[in-house]
Amino acid sequence: MTEVERPLDPSAHAWRTAQAFRADLANGRVPPTGRVWDVRADPGEAFFFDLPATYARFYGQSTSYTQHGGFFFGSPGFVAGGLAATALVNRHNRRQAQAAAAPQWREVQHSRVLVSDRRLVCHVNGGWLDFALDAVVGVQIDLERWAFAADFGSRAVPLLLTGLAAPVAAVVSVFAMHGPSGVAEHPALRRLGAL
Repeated sequence: MTEVERPLDPSAHAWRTAQAFRADLANGRVPPTGRVWDVRADPGEAFFFDLPATYARFYGQSTSYTQHGGFFFGSPGFVAGGLAATALVNRHNRRQAQAAAAPQWREVQHSRVLVSDRRLVCHVNGGWLDFALDAVVGVQIDLERWAFAADFGSRAVPLLLTGLAAPVAAVVSVFAMHGPSGVAEHPALRRLGAL
């Protein structure tokens, strides 16, 4: 009786997919493409992957808080206590508003990510957002944590993808920035193994 080969778990499959994708791009081969029915492809655009990821964006935002006041009548101790309590509440509300306004990863949610030769397309908040690869000015890659972040300079706020789509998003972004030699030599992509 022969042993039946078990399918790879999703993370092992995604890792091997990223390894093969990197090898194809580094060696000048066109990776296998697929058809995407949910998103309009630009003329000549090739889609490679449709994978899940956790999506987030990095930005600050405006917030406000309500400053409380009060009129206290009574003994000096009662008035002082009332003013002190009001000051504590206002200080607490101001600190919470400042923390909420600070730049941080926001909009964290599960997403479907399409990877093409021109862009990353993420399904978030019920719609599609695309991120042009030619707009990427910097990347941070942590394949050990299955994380990829792209900086778009002044064109868009940074994008973070974690999970199964992160390795292939990292590979295609490095390819867009540095070409085949970049994919072969980028220190963070070496974790995918020898070519």
